[in-house]
Parts: sequence; C-alpha cells; structure tokens
Amino acid sequence: MDEEFGLLDAGEVHELLGTEPDRDLTSSKLELRGLIRVEVGGRVLYPGFQIDRDKRAVLPVVAGLLDLAAENSWRSEDLALWLMGPSTSFEAEDRPVDHLREEPDAVLGAARSAFESC
Repeated sequence: MDEEFGLLDAGEVHELLGTEPDRDLTSSKLELRGLIRVEVGGRVLYPGFQIDRDKRAVLPVVAGLLDLAAENSWRSEDLALWLMGPSTSFEAEDRPVDHLREEPDAVLGAARSAFESC
C-alpha cells in the first residue's frame, strides 16, 4: 500500500488537499475523520489512494465506504486491506482500489456484499 499509493501523515494530507491544518490538533484530527486511516508503528497514516491529487479532494466514494464499514463494525484498517485485495466482484477479479475512480458504485456494492456477509 505504501509503495504503490503512499501512506501520508496529516500534514501531507493537508498539503495535497490544499487545506491548512488548524493549530489546534484536535480540530485538525476532526477534519481528517472522513478519511480511511491506518496505524503503522503507532502513527496514524492515510493511504494516498483515496485522494484525487488533481482535484485536491477526497474521492467521494470514501465517505460511503467509511459509512458501510462503520455500520458493519469494520475498522478503517480492515477497509484499507479489503480495498487492496483481489475481489470476485469485478470481472477481472482485481482489487476494489483499482475501481475507486471509474466505478465507485461497483466498489460500494462489492463492499456492501463483503461487509454484510461477515
């Protein structure tokens, strides 16, 4: 995940989104709640696949994925790993992460199926 998409710290996310981190760390953390996050070595990091760098925005599908994960008691880390794994929900049986931009509804459908079957 890190090699292919990067794992970003909060400062890097703010830079990519063109936002200013609030001096109050609590406010800054609240702004980043709408992102998939993983903990690595005690640090909270954000997979780069969820950010559209051209538009300087979080991909719209991310909010729906986080909602589905929460509704089904999936942790953010579990969601990130699921996105990186092959899935029979797609014709090429490739990864959901490969469809985030072009087929967000298909990713949400695959997530719903995967999360609710567990």
